[in-house]
Amino acid sequence: MNLHDLAADCWRLLVAAPDSRDSPLRTPVLASGPGDARTVVLRAADATARTLTVFTDARSAKAAQLRADPRVCMVFYDPASGVQLRAWGEAALHAGDAVARSYWDAAPAVTRRPYLSAPGPGLPLKAPGNGLPGAVNDVEPGFVNFLVAVIGVRRVEWLRLAHTGNVSARFEWDGAGALSATWIVP
Repeated sequence: MNLHDLAADCWRLLVAAPDSRDSPLRTPVLASGPGDARTVVLRAADATARTLTVFTDARSAKAAQLRADPRVCMVFYDPASGVQLRAWGEAALHAGDAVARSYWDAAPAVTRRPYLSAPGPGLPLKAPGNGLPGAVNDVEPGFVNFLVAVIGVRRVEWLRLAHTGNVSARFEWDGAGALSATWIVP
């Protein structure tokens, strides 16, 4: 197995995930801040730019953590293949700008509607619910709460779990985009 081909295969899997609702790689765990992690939906992946894109509510604890410290780790796992990918990078946050606007305009209403919730994410409710108003035809007011995190990936670790023995590799890109790849002990 060639390490450079394996690195390209990792990105092939990530790039395909946002468009496949059945892909387990579409819903990775995003870890940020001291010990905080949550499942997110991968909205875009770009192998050339080495970026992963997720959405969040600008009022959320996750957004506050990313503003304070943009370093993140994302964990992807495909149980069918036994492959785990961990990607480390820094999140560039976009709210109210052209990047946010382009993702907002491309997203279906069902994706945009949660940004209308009141109160904001993580705040108490008197009864079970989602904080959303009743039937809403205009989701545009939710744009003020919409935040796009574009994560610039600098390192990926690939792990294949197998009964015959686990295998792992690390891929790191320098500031010029040059790849350093090595096999590592799982």
